[in-house]
Order: sequence, then structure tokens, then C-alpha cells
Amino acid sequence: MGFWRDNFLRKQTSFEVIGGRNYFKKSLGNVYHMIQIKEKGEGVVKIKGKLYYFLGAFKEEKYKRSAGKAATGAIVGGLLTGGVGAIAGAAIGGRKKDNSTFWMDFVDYETKQEFSVQVKQGSGQFSQISNFKVANPIDIGLEK
Repeated sequence: MGFWRDNFLRKQTSFEVIGGRNYFKKSLGNVYHMIQIKEKGEGVVKIKGKLYYFLGAFKEEKYKRSAGKAATGAIVGGLLTGGVGAIAGAAIGGRKKDNSTFWMDFVDYETKQEFSVQVKQGSGQFSQISNFKVANPIDIGLEK
């Protein structure tokens, strides 16, 4: 009874690995479940039954604007309502698309091997991941 309650109260999230150096045990669809393990120290997480130091997550922001969609929006808007419609159509058709990439950094708890994985962007996922405690590289014997 206590086991389930303890796991329920811990910080946990899931993520899908889409790139980088994935040293986790293989998982169906590259989806992993991460649980914070406070008893082992600051920034220690468990993934697929193995411990890792979590060094943090960051977002590499990239945005893309479609020139073709902006031009199409301008033409349609211009045909329907004139000059003002062309401006509005271009703005609506050429909205920015978020092509940002998300990265998570880990260190194997036993071997001290560092690696980074690129994770798939999910709604609200980055804010969940950024709430996890981060290990201090100096405390775990890394020169950073």
C-alpha cells in the first residue's frame, strides 16, 4: 500500500526520445517514464529501473514562417476585401510555426557517462520537466 502511495507522490513525467545519444534501455516507441528519487540525492531520477543524474532540460527555439501561405492569404484577402484584406490575409496565412527542439542532459549514476537526448515536444511537457531538481555537476564529480 505504501509503495503505490510513495510513487504517486513523487515528481514524474513521460517523454519520447527522437534524437541524440540515447543510452537508456530500449523502450517501445522510445517513450520513457522519469521519476525523481530524492533518497539518492539532488537531481537523481529513475528511468526504466536505472538511476541517472538529471542535469537539466533546455529548449532550442526555432520558428518558421511559410512564405507560400502568407502569399496565398494575401491574395485571398485582397480579392475578398481589397488592400486591408490583403494585409490581414498575409498576416494570418504567414503565422509562425514553432519548430523548437527540446534537449535533456543526463549522467549515468554508476559510470558517470554524460549524454543528451532530444525529446519530442508535448503540450506542457517542457514545464513539467523543468520542475525536476537538477544535479550539480561538481557534486557528482564532473568538471563543469
